[in-house]
Amino acid sequence: MAVENYQWIPGRGPSATALRRMREQIKRPEEPMGEAWFISEKRLLYTEMMEQDPLTLSDRYLTDVLWEIASGTKCFGHLEEWDQWFMFLLPSLIERSHQDWRLLEDTMTAFFNVFDNGISEIYDGHRDDVISSLSLCLMKEELWFDWVDELTKMKTRRPKFLAEGVEPHKWNCRETSSEVSVSMFFCMKYLCPEEITSWVKFLVAINDPFWQAHLLVWLVGFDDFMKQPPGTKERIKKANPIIRWQNDFLTEPDSDQIDFLPEANVRAFFDNVRQEINPEVLFRWIDSFSQRPALQETLWDIPDIYFDKFISSG
Repeated sequence: MAVENYQWIPGRGPSATALRRMREQIKRPEEPMGEAWFISEKRLLYTEMMEQDPLTLSDRYLTDVLWEIASGTKCFGHLEEWDQWFMFLLPSLIERSHQDWRLLEDTMTAFFNVFDNGISEIYDGHRDDVISSLSLCLMKEELWFDWVDELTKMKTRRPKFLAEGVEPHKWNCRETSSEVSVSMFFCMKYLCPEEITSWVKFLVAINDPFWQAHLLVWLVGFDDFMKQPPGTKERIKKANPIIRWQNDFLTEPDSDQIDFLPEANVRAFFDNVRQEINPEVLFRWIDSFSQRPALQETLWDIPDIYFDKFISSG
């Protein structure tokens, strides 16, 4: 079942209804979770989670737990304790995801491994609740701020992860924001094609030149990622521009015959990107970039490369 008219809109983050339903449906496991290490005589257990509210646990504690779940599942396969604890922690991790960039990235990396074969219906509507919450963390109100364009005098929203304080630019044309990249991959993997059609429209509709420039950088890097020869190890590590995130290596498929992203989703994504960022839109963005030194001086040839990859070759 698809989420109707799936949207990324700055300031509209995870659904409170979806988070409440997840908390109601998924109960705390009865046994503590153990580390992903079985050689020592005594296995470390994360007993604090048995009594403490996940919202009060430290960021470091939670990132350690997520590492055990993601790396353990990657190395040893699924263990019921890891799957159950991750599902129990997920609503709290989503609620706290804006507090530390590592929480969002590590949560999604663990999700990739726990739900490596699609989002299972743990309860009726679980898949839609995940799509309506975890996939929207990047749109949280806390991660965007109001901004008046000095050229157009129009009020818009700018992402804090691309602009903070007096520094309007926290990236360059050879590397994307890691929290943006992991969120893009999450949607590419778990949305269905009809949701991707709506998603791309809203990606392009975010009316901030720094977001638009950053999106072009990511698209060029993603195209390079997808064009790596079949069976290439560490495909994401080889992509140029850089589209990596923390611990992304834990998502590498074990078999050359398995692709991380569904083919139908990739095809729908590329088709819709070409339709939405067409020559008219691209040239309008380029004109906007040219009037902003912070963008013009850092984008280099990215718009030209986008044109060659997505328009000329399409």
